[in-house]
Amino acid sequence: GLVVVQSIAPLQAGDVIRQANGRRTLRCTDLEARAAETLTNGLVLLLAAGCAGQARSPATVRVKVALARELAERGQRDAAFQAADAACREAPDDGDARAVRGTLLAERGLLDEAEADLKDAVRLAPDRPEAHAALAVLHERRRRPAEAEAEHRRAVSLAPREGRYL
Repeated sequence: GLVVVQSIAPLQAGDVIRQANGRRTLRCTDLEARAAETLTNGLVLLLAAGCAGQARSPATVRVKVALARELAERGQRDAAFQAADAACREAPDDGDARAVRGTLLAERGLLDEAEADLKDAVRLAPDRPEAHAALAVLHERRRRPAEAEAEHRRAVSLAPREGRYL
C-alpha cells in the first residue's frame, strides 16, 4: 500500500520519518545529505503517484493532514491552515483533520470556530489524545478549568507515556 509520511521536506541525518498515523517512526541516522534529498524526492513522487486520480481518497486526506502538521511545525501557519482546511472540506468526518484545523483556528484567535472543530475532532476520533489535548488548551484559554482538566486527563489516559500530555 501507499506509505504516507509526515515530512516531505528535505531530510537530513537524524530527521524522523513518521507515518501519518504517527505510530511508526524511522530515524534517518546514517543518511548522507544527498541520499536524504533523493529519499525526499522519491517520497514526494510516491505520494503524487499514489494520489493521482484519487481526489477524494482517504490517502489524500492523510497526506493533507500530514502536510498541515509539518507546515505548522515549521512555522508556516497560513499554508498549514490551507492544507488542514482542504482536508476538512474533502473529509468532514476526519477527526485528525478537524483537530489540526481547530488548533490552527485557535492560534488565529477564532475560538468559536476552533471549539467547534475540536469538539468534532473528539467526537469523531475519541481515541486520539492530540484532539483531547488541543481541546483542553482551548478550554484553558476560555477559563473553563473543569473542562480543561477533564480533557487533559483523557489525553493522558490515552497516551500515558507521552510526556507532552502531562
